[in-house]
Amino acid sequence: MATVPVNTFVNVDINFELAGVDKRLLAWLIDFAIRLAFLYTVGNLFNPNFHNEALQLIYRLCIFLPLLFYFLLFELLMNGQTPGKKILKIKVISLEGYKPTYIQYLNRWIFRLIDLGFITIIFFGIYLGWVYSSVFLIANIVSIIYMVSSKKEQRIGDILANTVVIRLKPKTAITDTIFIEIEDKNYKVKYDNAIKLSDRDISIIKNALKVAEKNNRYENLWNIAFKIQPVINAEAGDDPYYFLNTIVSDYNYLTTK
Repeated sequence: MATVPVNTFVNVDINFELAGVDKRLLAWLIDFAIRLAFLYTVGNLFNPNFHNEALQLIYRLCIFLPLLFYFLLFELLMNGQTPGKKILKIKVISLEGYKPTYIQYLNRWIFRLIDLGFITIIFFGIYLGWVYSSVFLIANIVSIIYMVSSKKEQRIGDILANTVVIRLKPKTAITDTIFIEIEDKNYKVKYDNAIKLSDRDISIIKNALKVAEKNNRYENLWNIAFKIQPVINAEAGDDPYYFLNTIVSDYNYLTTK
């Protein structure tokens, strides 16, 4: 499975599994089905056939705008996901620091209109029916080819926005997760405020500890220790490796007791 490094808040690169073109395509098909269901329901079952041209225009805009802004609104409101992405457990992240900015989401959406076939937007307003569906599917062939050939599985919008789509639940062993086994039944917590950290924080710390052990370079842990100190209101002392290891153990104990 292809991976991509993303710089985290403590300047440590974490490798995330890319979603894969197959999952991205399936997520898009789910979103497409949702939009198509909306189009059919609102466009056919509740078509009031206004005689007034102004009211008819407003009615068409009520259909057109949700379809047009579907991806932008959902990714903003659902933190990088659409209903299709949520079902497939994938999401959009930024290569500049995990969570995309509003501008990055906007860039992805703007260039979606280009790399997914701008001409289909015209059919939104003209036909609002099977023509939209068929042309939109054909236009996406270009985007799919681009993603398949891209090293990071990016479409044009992803490249310009500097984003990628990753798996939320990668196929990893238990040793690669935040969880560790606390064998000592009489374990004493040293840093109670470790509970204030998130799963992602602990994952980053654990990954940094592994890198330090592998390369035998523990001085790089000071940067993480300094950033963690104010969060848990504790001093790292003279040994950042012990400090961070203890935090991981305390967090696991506090969240599983």
